Order: sequence, then C-alpha cells, then structure tokens
Amino acid sequence: MVSQVTGMIDRLRSFVEQRLVPYYQALAQREQRLVAGSALFLAIMLPLFGVVLPLEDARKAMFENVKVLKSQAAEAERLADQLQSGGQVSITGNVMSEVDRIARSSGVREFMTRIRPQAGIGGNKGLMVQMKNAPYREIISFVSAIADKGLGFSRMKLQAADTSGHVHLQAVISGGS
Repeated sequence: MVSQVTGMIDRLRSFVEQRLVPYYQALAQREQRLVAGSALFLAIMLPLFGVVLPLEDARKAMFENVKVLKSQAAEAERLADQLQSGGQVSITGNVMSEVDRIARSSGVREFMTRIRPQAGIGGNKGLMVQMKNAPYREIISFVSAIADKGLGFSRMKLQAADTSGHVHLQAVISGGS
C-alpha cells in the first residue's frame, strides 16, 4: 500500500517537473502571477466549499434536530406524567366539535355523512362517525389525529369503496372530556 502511494507521488512529481514547470516558465511574468493567484484561490476555495461549509450545514441541521427532539421529549414527558397520575389527556371544547375540527384539518369533513352522539354499553358515551367514499390516506390521517388528541375508538369498520383508493368508514369515537 505504501509502495503504491509512493509510486503515485513519484509519477505526479515527474508529471509536474516534465510538463507543468516548463509550461509555467514559458508564460509571461503577468501570466505567471495570474496562474499562481488562481492556484492559491483554488487551494483556499476547495477545502472551504468541499469540507468546511458542508460540515457547518450538518452542524446546523443537528442543532435543529436537537431542538425538535427536546420539544418532543418534553411533550412526551408531560403526557406520560399526566397519564401516570391517572388523568386523561384533555381536549378543548366538546368531543363533537373537536372531531369536526380534526375532520376539517384532515380533509375528510366533506365525506362525513353522519356525526352524532351515541350511548354505548355500560353507560359509556361515544360519537358515531360515518364517512362514504373518503380517500384512504386522509382517513388514516384523521384516525391518527384522533388518537393524538387522546380519543379512542370503541368500534371501527373500514370497507373498500367502488373507487380505487377510497373507503367507507363507520366508527364510534370515545374518550376525552
């Protein structure tokens, strides 16, 4: 390995001495200064743009990631403490308005055909939600947002719709304040 590197260095030195030095010496003094200045400029700019700036960008991205992770950890810790103390994750307003707001932000409100309170078994109350021909991705976004708000599903049924990528949803959402 060392002999290969030594051989490469010798070939490079030979190339410089045989071709570049005579060519450089044949240039006028003004042209020699221009070539030397360009070489110096290139020697400074290559490490700057090839190493220093990418490292700085990576460092900034890491600090941004750390900030995001810290805020997520704080939120997770707050929710864990709240759940550990026996409290429920609270939502603002009543369940129906919160579900309606989540449906609008998820883009599935226009597909809702029914949203009404429903009494469950054992006195548990829930909210019956029915959607027809809703895009599957938006339904998944809606279900995820409902779960993120601390609400649960006591029952959920998904059926394929006639249109590809669309489904029918029947669900009873429970929990919350």
